Amino acid sequence: LRVDLSACRYESVRTTFEKMRGWKVVERHRNRKRGGKDCPVEVERGGGLRIDYDLYWTDRSLTRTRFMRLLPHQMANHFPEMHELCCKSFLASNLSAMRKLHPDQYDFFPDSWILPDDYKDFSRECRRQGGGQGKGDLFIVKPERGCQGKGIFLTRTAGHESIKQSLWSLGKILVAQRYVNNTLLIDGYKFDLRLYALVTCCDPLRVYVYREGLARFCTEPFDPVAFVGNENRLPEGWAYTHLTNSSLNKGNEKFRHSPDDADPGVGSKRRISGVLEMLRGQGIDVEKLWERLEDLVVKAIISAQPLLAHHHRLHQPKDRFGDRCFEILGADVLLDSDMKPWLLELNHSPSYHCEGVVDSGIKRPLLQEAMRIIGPSIAQRAAARAHVANQESLEPAAGEGGACVGEASTEKLLAKMRSSVAHGIGVQSADRNATMQELAD
Repeated sequence: LRVDLSACRYESVRTTFEKMRGWKVVERHRNRKRGGKDCPVEVERGGGLRIDYDLYWTDRSLTRTRFMRLLPHQMANHFPEMHELCCKSFLASNLSAMRKLHPDQYDFFPDSWILPDDYKDFSRECRRQGGGQGKGDLFIVKPERGCQGKGIFLTRTAGHESIKQSLWSLGKILVAQRYVNNTLLIDGYKFDLRLYALVTCCDPLRVYVYREGLARFCTEPFDPVAFVGNENRLPEGWAYTHLTNSSLNKGNEKFRHSPDDADPGVGSKRRISGVLEMLRGQGIDVEKLWERLEDLVVKAIISAQPLLAHHHRLHQPKDRFGDRCFEILGADVLLDSDMKPWLLELNHSPSYHCEGVVDSGIKRPLLQEAMRIIGPSIAQRAAARAHVANQESLEPAAGEGGACVGEASTEKLLAKMRSSVAHGIGVQSADRNATMQELAD
């Protein structure tokens, strides 16, 4: 099987595929020529010339055009329109809509306001909490598409300078969330959990939650925010106290890599399993906590499932199984002092950089396990394509009275190969349409 890593910058991904049996890494080159050594078997479609691959891996979002151009035997590592889950404003909107329908089931994310659209409601909430006098609840405000802790600030009022700018700046969208004040601390430091979930199919929805992950710690002891002078000025170094992003905390000299990934008490990055064992030693029911974490991740993905399935069918109408793509999501979760998990955000391209033993011990096995689950589906598509190609070589040409076997034949053969699976999991077209209608209702 061939994997195209031309759009992947992570060495850990490349190394993982190179070491896995049955995989070969291929890439596109700007100076490639037809039949050149750097460009293996080529595929012509719509006048274009591309590498023939079975899996397309990219660090960026999958565009609609790229998704539509996938051949029947090809898969990609992203679903189209994944911003429905991974864009902060869309996630807040989807989860808020589900909370209105199922308030008891969707109480795992902080109250959120999308600015400037919800500015009046946010301003009213700030005044109700006494924020106009510099008191009341604290809110954390993030750019809609920000990452690595950039552009985040804390406030108690709706009159923050950056919020006012968003009212007049076209396209500048912010998401304000109620700050979780009673966060769980370990040794006096705030931390969050980076969970990993693998979505292998959007219709029907199939989700696997990885049993390991990262616990990311702040590099300064937790201390309630004390604003300096006015609401627009935070104390120096506040981000190292309140934001757990590793890319941000690496800027602090107190950031430490763990020398032993099995030691749960050392380092600014630790294994989730080690942290859970520490909590177990404090009398916490870890198994129940993990069930709540899994439940949280799956429910968050369910909030956008009808949209993901719609876009999949819209751009690949011939695909009958909803699994032309897969997605490895990174879920950032915060625990409060009552051991209640709070979903902060979802990431469609979690970092695979391995900067220490903890990263290597988690991310490489994560990739291997994901491909162990996805691999058979990719191989099945490749086998169907190879069979059709073999039939094409045996069939007479169309001008000689024969029929030309093409992409449609590959789709039909793939459907036959999977018919037993489809019957086994109940994903016949009628059942799926009924299920989709039920979810939409």
